[in-house]
Amino acid sequence: MPYATWPPPSSAAIDAASNSGSSSLEMKEKSNLEKLISENAVIVFASKGCCMLHALRCLLLRVGLNPTVYHIDDDEVVEDLERIIGGDNYDGLWKFPVVFVGGKLFGGFEKVMMAHISGDLVKILKEARALWL
Repeated sequence: MPYATWPPPSSAAIDAASNSGSSSLEMKEKSNLEKLISENAVIVFASKGCCMLHALRCLLLRVGLNPTVYHIDDDEVVEDLERIIGGDNYDGLWKFPVVFVGGKLFGGFEKVMMAHISGDLVKILKEARALWL
């Protein structure tokens, strides 16, 4: 089932996994984050209370998309995102929200807004099978 929803692991599950060994938790967490990105047509990573997230969600809702949002609450997720995107290109300045479309990094708020203004956003979302109309 493509683009299935996936809830982040509960704190109890993380605590239980940490007792069994940190290396297995680290590998499981990384694979879960990659799975989360690959299973959602559009996913947004943002910090809680981010005003740009609100603006981004309003824009995407206006074009007919209700994106999956993952709230960043610790630095480990940022490190995993660095690894997934390619840490060599990381300049140390993460600008949230970060948007993945079709399992690939699309960009931040500015890139989504530029695609909307140019008229390419709906086309990109249709190609990623996030929109059907």
